[in-house]
Amino acid sequence: MTRQQRMLLRYVQNYKDEKKLGYSLSEDLFSWILQPGTSSFSGYNLEKGELAEFINEARTGKHKNTVLIIENIDRYSRASPAKSGEIFLSLVNSGVHIHEVETGEIFTENLNLEMLSSSLTRANRESVRKQNLSKASWSNRYDEAVEGKNVLTKRVPNWITIDDKKYVLNPESYIIQVIFDRFCEGIGTTTIARELNRNNMLIGTSKWYPQNVNRILTDKRVCGWLISTNDNRVDTRLYPQIISDEQYKRVQDIKASKIPLIKHKPTEEMNNLFNGISTCGLCNASVSVIKQVYKKTTVYRRLYCAKRKGLQEKSCSALSVRYDFIENAVYNHILNFDWKSFLAQEDNDDLLTTLTNDLVQKNNYAAELRKIIESASIPELSFIRTLNNINNDILNIQSQLAAIQNEPITLDTNSFDITNKEDRVKYNLALRKVVAAINITRHPNHDTFTVIEFIYHARKIKHVILINSMTGDLISNITCAENDGNYSIVTSSMAIYYDCSTGTVEIEGIKLPETMALLILFMESQKVDEDIINKVRDHI
Repeated sequence: MTRQQRMLLRYVQNYKDEKKLGYSLSEDLFSWILQPGTSSFSGYNLEKGELAEFINEARTGKHKNTVLIIENIDRYSRASPAKSGEIFLSLVNSGVHIHEVETGEIFTENLNLEMLSSSLTRANRESVRKQNLSKASWSNRYDEAVEGKNVLTKRVPNWITIDDKKYVLNPESYIIQVIFDRFCEGIGTTTIARELNRNNMLIGTSKWYPQNVNRILTDKRVCGWLISTNDNRVDTRLYPQIISDEQYKRVQDIKASKIPLIKHKPTEEMNNLFNGISTCGLCNASVSVIKQVYKKTTVYRRLYCAKRKGLQEKSCSALSVRYDFIENAVYNHILNFDWKSFLAQEDNDDLLTTLTNDLVQKNNYAAELRKIIESASIPELSFIRTLNNINNDILNIQSQLAAIQNEPITLDTNSFDITNKEDRVKYNLALRKVVAAINITRHPNHDTFTVIEFIYHARKIKHVILINSMTGDLISNITCAENDGNYSIVTSSMAIYYDCSTGTVEIEGIKLPETMALLILFMESQKVDEDIINKVRDHI
């Protein structure tokens, strides 16, 4: 890929419009389409990945007057000439010029169909020849591996080595069993990784992280299976088996269950200051902090949605964001407020009754579960997970009751030093008493901004922070408080007040157009009454 990039870059730098097409090429006005490790012979690269996305966008007219530069035709596709030709022509007909660096050919609306057909056929035939050679070689190695005479491939998982043409387990392979056992006990991947690192239980020199523990838990090679990536070849059990088929199935059942694993209290080693309350704003999945190294020197952490990064099924499109940006924004701009001032007194009695009844029911249910668990020699894991879930609900209800019954709660961020390990734990626990959830969203269609939405236990408070995704700079910090139909919507530079008794709107502060637009968008997102929003517009 490095070789290809250098060649394409030189082509851009040295390009001269010898065919009088009416444009030049600039290295400041291009982007790479990267698709490593996928087969152009199967046509996969035309169906999924960055090239496929470019093709689909081009067909809608998005890339008209764009140039696609490729090393040669077989880097674009080695699929059947009919399939690759149809897509190739659709690109050209959508206004995309295709430059083939190796031959210097430029394919436009006036392309030579015979030359294109010849190039596509040549690319396909070369792949067919290589495929036939590969099949013959693989077949011979497969027969020898089944007979125990040789190994099928030397690319093996790191808990296996090759000794005298046989697959054997490493001394450290017992760690795989530990991972499966701990997960079946209800321990999450983050805690498992922490325990393994603390006890120096490594396979090789790499540290454990939640994502590689999770990969181990879904890797069928622990059961001895060598998984074929070719649809025409069957999976084969050639490796030594560490995990039984029964235990592997049990782990997959646990992972497929919607009941969460046992939640652990925040620890001094936690890297997410908002552990337990931070979620993805697009799909409500958990978010994880993952360390990344840039150019082997700069180390930073990014916040990923679990369903985006592959910690769970990949089904979310939310983009990652620098974690330190989120931490600074939340720590510096979290609300300091008195809950009671936002809860109407007449509402308190009804809310107290509802919460108290709910707490009694949860406590009774938890007591019954504890009896079942304590009476069984090996209790069902589902009972343990359910009990933990109920205990979390009880803590949440108790926090809400405390907000109404006890003295007003104020979260004074100045009392915490979040660079101190002990204070990070205290801050997390204090934050949970005020905030039920922090939804973090960097939408793929609006990636310049990251939205941080706070869900407070005091439900009549709405609060959103908007930051620049690239710099972490604060763009807006908007709060909405509602009490008996009266609204106060406040930013750092202006405020909107609505009096329901008179139906009037007052606006104070600096009325900047951008701030006003953000305030109205915020009110719409929080489903503020349309009549109030219209009065704000009229006032403007």
